[in-house]
Amino acid sequence: MKREERRFLKDPDEFVVWTGRAGSWAQRHQRELMVAGGVLVLGVMVAGLLGWRAARQAEAASEAFRVARTKFAADEYAPAGLEFEALARDFPGTSFGRLAILYRGHSLLKQGDATGAAAAYQEFLTRFDKDVYVRQLALTNLANAQEQLGDVSAARATLQQAGALDGPFRIEALLGYARLSQATGDTAAAEDAYRKVLAENPDAETRLFVQRRLPTEAKPAAG
Repeated sequence: MKREERRFLKDPDEFVVWTGRAGSWAQRHQRELMVAGGVLVLGVMVAGLLGWRAARQAEAASEAFRVARTKFAADEYAPAGLEFEALARDFPGTSFGRLAILYRGHSLLKQGDATGAAAAYQEFLTRFDKDVYVRQLALTNLANAQEQLGDVSAARATLQQAGALDGPFRIEALLGYARLSQATGDTAAAEDAYRKVLAENPDAETRLFVQRRLPTEAKPAAG
C-alpha cells in the first residue's frame, strides 16, 4: 500500500502534465493565438451583423407584403401587382419575397393578363415548389391561366399534377381535370377523376354533382 502511495506521489498527475504542456505551447505561440482569437471575434461579429441584416430584411418584406396584400384585398389589382413585383425583386431571399411571385400571378390573372400570370406561376413553381399547399395553389391557378389562353392540353396536364397532390385544392383540381377530360373526349379519365373526388368525401352538393356525371353502374348504391 505504501509502495503504491509512494509511486503515486512520485509519478506526475496526467492533468498537471497536459496543463503544463499546454501552457508552454501557448507561450511559444502567443502570436498565433492572438490572431486566431481575433478571427473568432471577427467571425462572431460578422455572423451577428448578417443575422441583424436578415432580421431587418424580413421585417421590411413583411410590411411590404402587408401593404400589397391590402391593395389586393381591396381589388386594386394593378397597384398590388406592382407592389408584389417590387417585393419579389428587392427581397428575393425572404419568404415574403418568394410568396410575392405567387401573388403577382394572382394580381395579373385578376387583371385578365393570363400570359403574365402563367409566367409568374411557372417562375414560382420552378424556384419555390417545396410546400405542397402553395404548389397545389400555384398549379390550379396556372391551369386557369393556361385555359384562358386556349391551351386546354397544358391546363389539363397541370390540373392532373395538382390533383395528384394531397392538399386543400385536390377536389378543385380533380373536378377541373374531369371537366377538361370530358371536353377533350377522354371519358375514362373524367370518370376516374370523379371517382377520386367521391373518395375524398366532398360536401353533399359536390357529391351530388359528381354522381350525376358518372354512369349509373359507377354510382355508389343508395344508403
